[in-house]
Amino acid sequence: MDSTAYDEGKPCKNPHCKSYGIPHPNCRCYSFAEGGQVCDGPHKPGCHYYRKEPLKIMFAAGGAVMPSGYQEQPGETLGHVAVNQGLLGILKDVGHSNMNEPEKHTKHLAKLQNHLGSQDHEKAASHMHGHPTAGSASKKDLAPILARIAPRLHNEPIDPEGLRAGIDYLSSAMKGKNELQFHVEQMFKKGKQKLIEADPETREHLKEHLLGLDQNTQAQLDIGGALGTYLPEHHSYLAATAAKAKDYLNSLKPPQPQNAPLDEMPQMDKMKENNWNRQLDVVQNPMLLIQHVKDGTLRPSDVKAIETIYPDLHKSMIEKVTESLVDAKAKDLEIPYRQKVSLSTLLGQPMDSTMTPQAVQAIIQSQKTAGPGPTPQANKKNTTAAELKEVDKVDSLYNLPNESRLEKKKE
Repeated sequence: MDSTAYDEGKPCKNPHCKSYGIPHPNCRCYSFAEGGQVCDGPHKPGCHYYRKEPLKIMFAAGGAVMPSGYQEQPGETLGHVAVNQGLLGILKDVGHSNMNEPEKHTKHLAKLQNHLGSQDHEKAASHMHGHPTAGSASKKDLAPILARIAPRLHNEPIDPEGLRAGIDYLSSAMKGKNELQFHVEQMFKKGKQKLIEADPETREHLKEHLLGLDQNTQAQLDIGGALGTYLPEHHSYLAATAAKAKDYLNSLKPPQPQNAPLDEMPQMDKMKENNWNRQLDVVQNPMLLIQHVKDGTLRPSDVKAIETIYPDLHKSMIEKVTESLVDAKAKDLEIPYRQKVSLSTLLGQPMDSTMTPQAVQAIIQSQKTAGPGPTPQANKKNTTAAELKEVDKVDSLYNLPNESRLEKKKE
């Protein structure tokens, strides 16, 4: 047994150890590891305890289990926060908890640091649950959230507002992730379901806030607030995304040119204004993308807005919708044609044979036969049986109920 480091009172330097920051028996941070290489810090290649990826779950001294932290990358997390809070929430609220007298919570958080120093995240969650710095996060969510923040919180000075910002942000992401999963699972189900609707009032607030950001540089610098205290990489990603969203949405805003400084502001082009409003709504509430697929009203511009501002959320949506689609097919659920068209727009590939380039060409060819030109007999030679079958399939989709019954009687 090698207890030299423990006997000398040297603190463990392995952040994945339950005794990180304090001495413990059999600590290898200062001794020769296998291969004869000295490991004088976080375990390096060649050390018996080296791991390329942090261990999510491990047993340390005393047999306690360390819960896995919140492991999502900044882009994934921000996308899920957008689902829960919308773009306006990201620009205005993230990192700004407006706590009253945050300094009075310092003593309470000092005890939290002790729990985190011993890697006891469950006890830390119990200690924090219901406290103002924990916001509305559930006790179940607090353990992985604190495990994610723990390395910085253990080594940095206590900042109640920074802790509240980090907990609120990760808690919001967890809620958004669950909300996304719920709506995707409801996509192909029939009957009454929770509808996702655009909020014109929130849209106008978003317009005002974007205009304010253009006119106030300090407001742009304040985006993210205290989030960077314990989640600096998430704060940087959020700031970059906010700038990208502002520029993208401003590029869609219809121009209102004035010929002279004192001229009245001309009216916007209605069609362009409606398109701008739609993109604002989609970016404010990304779940509208799922609703548009369900309604069969999705546009390529909707997908482009989400893909531009929330690229990781866009990828996640495609993955989840694909899984839901496979599940729907396995259960033989009927998918209306309008939904197939919207699914094709979202997934970027034809979801029905009538949407392939060959089928589209056949439809165009069939339309030519209805007009003046070559005789019908001549055109039949140019259209294959397979193509005609695709045309009949498309035509039948638009039959009235009486026409469908007549077709069945003929068969």
